[in-house]
Amino acid sequence: MSIDLDWSKLDAVLADSVVAVFNTQLANMSRPEFIGPIAVTSLDFGTVPPEVELVDVKAVSHEFLEEDDAEDRSVERFTKEQVDARYQHLPFHVRQGRDDFGAPPLSPPPKPGWTTGLPSETNASAPASHSWPPLQMHFRLSYHSDLRLTMTTSLLINYPSPLFLSLPIKLHLTTVVLNAEVVVAYEALTGKRRLHFCLVDELEASIRPSPSVEHLSTIHSTEKPPAVGLRMLPQIVIESEIGDADKHALKNVSRVERFIQDAIRTLVVDELVFPNFQTIVFD
Repeated sequence: MSIDLDWSKLDAVLADSVVAVFNTQLANMSRPEFIGPIAVTSLDFGTVPPEVELVDVKAVSHEFLEEDDAEDRSVERFTKEQVDARYQHLPFHVRQGRDDFGAPPLSPPPKPGWTTGLPSETNASAPASHSWPPLQMHFRLSYHSDLRLTMTTSLLINYPSPLFLSLPIKLHLTTVVLNAEVVVAYEALTGKRRLHFCLVDELEASIRPSPSVEHLSTIHSTEKPPAVGLRMLPQIVIESEIGDADKHALKNVSRVERFIQDAIRTLVVDELVFPNFQTIVFD
């Protein structure tokens, strides 16, 4: 089921909030010695909304129901082995690919490791206007954006001495292509209404073996697939401005652009790709 988004609701206030988040993350990110501090100065969401399709509705994953402190969750990271183990808690259709996307929402019984809802006493004590059931929705997202994000940094020349020359650079991110599955979960188990969201790599889900198809684990691909960040964000177009447009031919400029592209992909994977997720608390 396709969903229409009113992209015009993304106003300047939200853009400023996103810019602040970017700058916080960039300030803590290690950089090559030839790149100075990076700052995002402006963000325009553009006019082209993503294509969103609702593919499934499930009970809320226990991963979202863990009562961790928000601060601990925001900085928690996982190794590849931990990702493999926790990945098995995802809904069956996410782990096995798209074959099960056609199942009617909520018709299958809850899978092992997934909650069936809030405790009955919690539901009974909650006001009628707030007794929304816990709900988890899975969307397929295809986003070919025309957003524009502007960043500033500098190219550092450390010869013949450190910081011998600093050349200001302005970078314009003009195109982003994002292909992923989005998981959005609502619950109020702790007494606070919380909305969790994350991204799921569709290719990783489709190739991961399960106990029911163990024989497939012996099949090895002859070609290593691209990294998760590159699969989800296959295209990031950056245009750079360095002083006089006629003197744009500097060898390290392309290296700066590649670093920014890699930094964006790393940020998305570290902050949003399951089992990492973000939480919004409404109360």
